Order: sequence, then structure tokens, then C-alpha cells
Amino acid sequence: MKRKPFYVVTTILLALSFILGGCSATTGTSKFYVLNPLSNSGPVMELGKDLSIGVGPIKFPGYLTQPQIVTRVSANEIKISEFKRWAVYLPDHFSQILADNLSTLLSTERIYVFPWKKSTPIQYQVLIDISHFEAGVDGEVQLTAKWEIMGENDKDDTLIKKSNYNHGKLLLSAISKG
Repeated sequence: MKRKPFYVVTTILLALSFILGGCSATTGTSKFYVLNPLSNSGPVMELGKDLSIGVGPIKFPGYLTQPQIVTRVSANEIKISEFKRWAVYLPDHFSQILADNLSTLLSTERIYVFPWKKSTPIQYQVLIDISHFEAGVDGEVQLTAKWEIMGENDKDDTLIKKSNYNHGKLLLSAISKG
């Protein structure tokens, strides 16, 4: 594999972990939450403006495709909140935030969210299968995902990893309170 995929991998790991860092809500009887992209604090690495990356498809387990926020109570039990909800459809929103984060971290505008046009020149495609993305009762958020980077030549430029991120109380701290 060429050297560029290593930087893409590192950046994808950063972008995924930064997704855990931002969430905001509106007030009212029900609270609605969104993920926030990274602030534009400058790129982590510049791989060239011509680098193009396709993000997706990203798969979520069924219990995360509903509007209610999910809290993990134990290894085999989840709590679904009726009054704490995603303001947008989480799988689509997650994909867009990841694309925005990659764009910021790699300093390129050529990040495309699945599905893209067949004529779009994709050099690397990032596929993600999320198995967990919820807060625990302590407010710590867990994101567990298997992800794959495929290059233009699928067989030669494929990298598959599984990552587990725990982020203390940044994303859903308000969710687990009350």
C-alpha cells in the first residue's frame, strides 16, 4: 500500500474520535441533539488538493436508526429516551459530520458522502460498520466500528480495522443527566 493511505487512516481515526466531541441541544419539553463538526482550526496534514475520498456507506444497527437517544444501561440492556432525540436522522448526519471532519483535517474539499455520482473520481472509499454508538449511564460515550479503506484498486489497496473509542462525557453529557 502506498504511503498516502497511512495518513488517510490516521485522519479517519481522528475524524471518528472528534465526532464524539460535539453535541448540542435545543430547549423545550423534548430535547433535540445534533453532532457538531470540528472547528476549522487548520489541517492536521495536507495530502494535496487533488485527493478525493468517498465516505460510506456507513451501516448502523437498527436501534440507532430511530430518533430517540439510546443509553446503554448494561452489556445487554439499553434505555430509549422519549424526550431526548436526534434532531436529524443519525446515519445521514454522522456521515456528513465525518466528511466535514475529514475535509477539515485533510485540507481538501474533495470529500464525498455516499451515494455519489458514478462520474465522481474517488481515490479512496471509507466504509464503516458501526456496532455501538451510545452513552453509558455514567455519560461516557462508546463508539465501536469496523472500518475499511479501499483504494482505486480494491484488492491491492484495502485496509480493514476495528476501532473502539470511549470518550468521557463530551458528546452526550446532557443526555445521561435527568
